[in-house]
Amino acid sequence: LNLFKSAINVFSGDYQEYCNWRRLAITLMNNVKQFRGQNIYTEALILIRGKITGKAAQILINNNTKLNFDEIIDRLDDSYADQRPLYVLEEDMMKIRQENKPLHVYFDHLNQALNTVLSKIKMQHKNENVQHDSQYHQLEYIPRVSQMRQPMMQGYQQLQQYQQQRQPPVEPMDVDSSGRFRRHAQHTQRNQQQEYPQRQLPPQQRPNNPFR
Repeated sequence: LNLFKSAINVFSGDYQEYCNWRRLAITLMNNVKQFRGQNIYTEALILIRGKITGKAAQILINNNTKLNFDEIIDRLDDSYADQRPLYVLEEDMMKIRQENKPLHVYFDHLNQALNTVLSKIKMQHKNENVQHDSQYHQLEYIPRVSQMRQPMMQGYQQLQQYQQQRQPPVEPMDVDSSGRFRRHAQHTQRNQQQEYPQRQLPPQQRPNNPFR
């Protein structure tokens, strides 16, 4: 229960904070749902209800909302959840570009839009037992992969530059020296063949080649 006191902030009716607050509250309550009907679950629910203050708490009071977590979330959704259609949220997310923003600011905007889309999907299917195997779960890893990929590419480019500096320049070979080198190589190969003649296996000892 100490986690309920420290992990979740107070929600007083800020629209920008509701999405993250809602997701964290659901996560915490899911961790104690197996104790439903016991004192520990009731105490956790009271702590969550105590985190709702200000205008948000007044909405619950005005609607005579019971001490029931699902009813509390439903009532808050009616007032603070993003009411735009899902396809509009998707389009807004896809329009986000980095442009002149710092990288961390761009990723924050992308993650915020992504969380809004995911919350909208979960709210639409909160009464159904479905698995959201959409492409949005994969998008959660885009910032992490991009952050890792950039220093890796920079390191690889630096390594290539270092190797190029370490390699001596290749001197051009004229026609005469090239011909002498080729004749010397052929002569050396003939001498090796004469000194070490290739052993021929008898037909019965020759291994079968499956590719013939």
